[in-house]
Amino acid sequence: MSNDKKVPPTNKAQPGKAPWTPKPGRSIEELGKTLEQIEKIDTTAYSGITSAAIRVLEQAAPPKGDRARRTGLVVGYVQSGKTLSMTTVAALSRDNGFRIVIVFAGVTSMLLKQTRKRFADYLQPSDQYPKQWRILDYEKPALLVKKAQELKNLVATWKNSKIRDQDKPALLLTVMKHHAHLKALAQLLESTPLVGVPVLIIDDEADQAGLNTSPKKQQASSTHNHIAEVRKHLPHHTYLQYTATPQAPLLISLIDMLSPEFAEVLDPGRGYTGGVAFFETSSIVASLPGNELFKPGTPPTEPPAGLISSLQQFFVAAGAFAVERTDGKLQSSGPWSMLVHPSQRQTDHGAYLHWIQQIQKQWREDLELPDTDPDQRALVEDFRDAYESLAQSDNHLPPFDKIIAKLPSLIAAETIITELNSEHANEVPWNNAFAHVLVGGEKLNRGVTVKGLITTYMPRNAGGWNADTIQQRARFFGYKAGYLQRCRVYLHPDVRKAYRDYIDHERSVRQTLSAHRGKPLVEWKRAFFMEGRMRPTRTNVLSDPYYKIKQKPNSWHLQDNPHDLAIHKENYRIITRLLRDVLLRPYWDDGRHLSCVIPMQQLQEQLMVPFKAIGSHDIRWMLAVRLWINDILSIQPGAEARIVLMDGGRDDESRRIRERKLGKRGKIEQLAQGPDPRTGYPGDRKIFDRNRVTLQIHRLRPTVDGVKLSGVYALGVRIPGDRSDVLVQP
Repeated sequence: MSNDKKVPPTNKAQPGKAPWTPKPGRSIEELGKTLEQIEKIDTTAYSGITSAAIRVLEQAAPPKGDRARRTGLVVGYVQSGKTLSMTTVAALSRDNGFRIVIVFAGVTSMLLKQTRKRFADYLQPSDQYPKQWRILDYEKPALLVKKAQELKNLVATWKNSKIRDQDKPALLLTVMKHHAHLKALAQLLESTPLVGVPVLIIDDEADQAGLNTSPKKQQASSTHNHIAEVRKHLPHHTYLQYTATPQAPLLISLIDMLSPEFAEVLDPGRGYTGGVAFFETSSIVASLPGNELFKPGTPPTEPPAGLISSLQQFFVAAGAFAVERTDGKLQSSGPWSMLVHPSQRQTDHGAYLHWIQQIQKQWREDLELPDTDPDQRALVEDFRDAYESLAQSDNHLPPFDKIIAKLPSLIAAETIITELNSEHANEVPWNNAFAHVLVGGEKLNRGVTVKGLITTYMPRNAGGWNADTIQQRARFFGYKAGYLQRCRVYLHPDVRKAYRDYIDHERSVRQTLSAHRGKPLVEWKRAFFMEGRMRPTRTNVLSDPYYKIKQKPNSWHLQDNPHDLAIHKENYRIITRLLRDVLLRPYWDDGRHLSCVIPMQQLQEQLMVPFKAIGSHDIRWMLAVRLWINDILSIQPGAEARIVLMDGGRDDESRRIRERKLGKRGKIEQLAQGPDPRTGYPGDRKIFDRNRVTLQIHRLRPTVDGVKLSGVYALGVRIPGDRSDVLVQP
């Protein structure tokens, strides 16, 4: 296990109450004007972004005081504009006395440059006076250490009472999340005492690279260790983790220094299209046939038919935008792009790149032929088929004749094909062309913005079935509401299913985190939907186990440790109070059991939530049941549940309470009574309401260490239907 444990925070927020309220000032005002010019964001939209930034920053350590330490989590969606939130939080922190903002900007030079440019463009336009920020750029880690004198000068400026606060620039540092860069940053921060200097660290793509990949060893992994060194030199700071895939930060050990103490969930702006838009409400996603799937390193021997047809659809869609651009429609100004992601292997990238280049060359030559040439006519008909396919979802396409007239120049002169991977460290020349085809793998998995992505061809399989990795490959998500019907996505069938399953998982995580807002995250129940083979994250960052609970039709969840002295008396009081509030009637032919139907919301609030469970088995299924009930209530708020008091109708009181002995494990191993052929009793498991959640209440008198306990209640729960699996980390 890492020896870098979490330091108890000072200035800790009280549950449900923000410790302070940030106030927007000049930096927020100027950022709004800049975003209106660059991103075309209107006042209403920016007001929403600012409100979200206030909700994030108010949970940070207040800027007053010498020492404080907080760690938080900010959860967005893939391709939902998290950078806007980060820059707004940075501007708000500047308005409220934070002196340093450090941004950990990914693990590649491409991401570092992309993030650094956005922060500089957004926060400090060229005509700003006086400057609100001192932005320290560097190329190599050794050059960062040499900024020590500049840091010392800034600290002296911040402490100078004769200079107005609005004239004191805050320091902005954008640093690669790499051990050499982090080491240099730690050396820079160590050069000057920073007691009383409030600092904000923003970790972009926080679930990547920075987490401890050796959680069960004494020595933490390198990057994690260097982040700890950076934090050690910041007596007063808040560490904000931004990500669209929070599984790893939420499931790491609670004593890890990066385990968040609070969480904020961001809502996307108008026009965002994510998993629901692509996989629940549209037909623009298709599964690739088996002959186009391959083992990494052994690509097909010739261009797959799906690659060819998807390229044709891309050029038709881009041609439609070109026609509209000529007609003066600003939305169609581009650039527009297609993403080809065959696998993580560079040899596969090379094969697909070669095919696409050859296809581009052949189409260029064929379109140059006379209209009467058979090859030219055949290609035009292929494009017509692509047009008809797109027209099924988009009835606003320009006429085909206008689009086909654009294709010769579009394919020959206005399209650039770029390979993106670690060997070819290219940057996309967005301004050099109207259309782009990008071929790559891991470098396109996260963080990189793919502008105007309309067509995705991804035969890559699900790999290790890590939910966060698969979701981060969804570069096709984004603000596409205006042209969603022109988008097409072609996926490996397993990956398509994984994205469909991910929708419920993502929804459950976001809903429960939102409901928990303002409370310590250590109290948040680690339980959420996660289907089938999918795993939450890579196992090398987790030290604590998690479990999958499956809900199969007709299955029961039975308590096996109701008699524990730590819980049974409190549970007796909870059930006794509930039974006093309901009217029980005979439920079985002979009146043996008593029953009633109550609102499921009442069952959840009065029994399932306060009811105590102990032992990993009971804790797991209890958390899963609560989640399933919440899911039912989200769809049917008025849903009902049936309670059955087992043996509650027997005349003989002694027969109402079942005698139970403990098994070898110290648990009650036979809670449910089996069928009795002699009396015709079908067994406890047959006592349920087919259309409702059924809760059986069993009254027991177990013998523990030779002593018979009284007042022990045990639960059995049956959830109707076949529901999503639940992942639980007790």
